[in-house]
Amino acid sequence: MSTKDIVNAIFEMFEMNRTPRSGWQRAGLRHGMVENDAEHTCFVTQIAFILAMLEGQNPGPVVCEALFHDNAEPRTGDANKLNKRYFDKKAGERQAFKDFISRLPSSVSSGMQECFDDFEKGESVRAKIVKDADLLQMAFQAKFYMSIGYKFTERHLMGVGNKLHTLSAKDLYRILLETEFYEWCD
Repeated sequence: MSTKDIVNAIFEMFEMNRTPRSGWQRAGLRHGMVENDAEHTCFVTQIAFILAMLEGQNPGPVVCEALFHDNAEPRTGDANKLNKRYFDKKAGERQAFKDFISRLPSSVSSGMQECFDDFEKGESVRAKIVKDADLLQMAFQAKFYMSIGYKFTERHLMGVGNKLHTLSAKDLYRILLETEFYEWCD
């Protein structure tokens, strides 16, 4: 590993700024309105911190897992429901993530791989919190898009509730459904 390899890996992470979340395009949003993977990851990480604290978990490992949960997507793109019908998303992302971290020293890559693997397995409390944060972020984003007139995002909002694991996420989701986006300003 060289310092140049690490620099290139960090540049690859910057590509998350240019990787759009593709499901929103299917819902009719114009390209400039669609969030990217970096924005998504920022909010997922913050929601994961909140959920970890509400669930009495150490937020550190949860936040680390949330930070890297979509780091394969600069290579694979963000596969939406329709895309997933035509290729093995998990296998592709596993290989893309492995290729991404291959530029990093093992002292770094091993921790990132552990986070990625735990999230993909989805069995630990930590992974379930991150998955809930991932789903809640989509629900919050859908609610925002609905508030500015994109009614077809409602299916993204309504499809989340039965997939949540933690009581805290279910409670947040229930209140989210009752709350208008701009109420935070009052």
